[in-house]
Amino acid sequence: NFEPEAFSTNGRRLYMIEYIPPDDPDRYRVRILSLRTGKVFPIGRLEKAPGQMRGTGRTQVFAPDGDELYTLYTRQGPNYAHGAPAGPSRSRTNAFVHQLNLEEGWAHCIDLPLPFGRGRATASSIDISPDGKELYVSDWTNGAVAIVDPAEVKVLRVAQLPLGDRDNKTFSVASSSGLLYVAGNDTVVTIDTSSLRVVNRWRMDGDVTGLEVSPDGRTVFVAVADAIVMIDSATGTHMDTLPIGPVDDILYMG
Repeated sequence: NFEPEAFSTNGRRLYMIEYIPPDDPDRYRVRILSLRTGKVFPIGRLEKAPGQMRGTGRTQVFAPDGDELYTLYTRQGPNYAHGAPAGPSRSRTNAFVHQLNLEEGWAHCIDLPLPFGRGRATASSIDISPDGKELYVSDWTNGAVAIVDPAEVKVLRVAQLPLGDRDNKTFSVASSSGLLYVAGNDTVVTIDTSSLRVVNRWRMDGDVTGLEVSPDGRTVFVAVADAIVMIDSATGTHMDTLPIGPVDDILYMG
């Protein structure tokens, strides 16, 4: 019971998620398929990284240079803090970032503290800074934002923020100007990543269904209903509206 995840950077291996047991899976592990020999073998792991994990993949983001893939997982069934054996005295984790190195061939899990992982899986999102030095995990429903250092494979900071009314979906995107845009319901919130404070808030004419930012950080693109609204990031001014029909998400910004 395998599912493709990503290719290695040299194109010689395919990283796969294996769901176990195959007939009635309740956990998963990462495996590598050699595209030359057709053989499947285990992936490397950092110290104390678990061989098997439980969770539901919510969303993914690649490192800017494409050498790592980060997947946000939320809890599905009992899941103990990674690196600790299961037991009544052990702490549990409800969400984690799965870090997959596509060049060197290893994986690691970075546990996220509560309240991450509580509520629906779609209530959280993940994005990365343009320089690849910081990951941002946002949970609109629980009003939480975490900064993760992928090089040190650890959580740096967590903040509880007044984002907005509860919602079942979260959108986020990081800007080259050091700002993080997080959206839920009909609102886009601007967060200063250095201080983890809310610095701006934009009310849209409908629920947000997608979010992106231009490479220079000057324009934020917000999908709302049947259009994409272009917003000046410095002033919050609506610059233009692109009526293009129903939008489920914005997947790529060129």
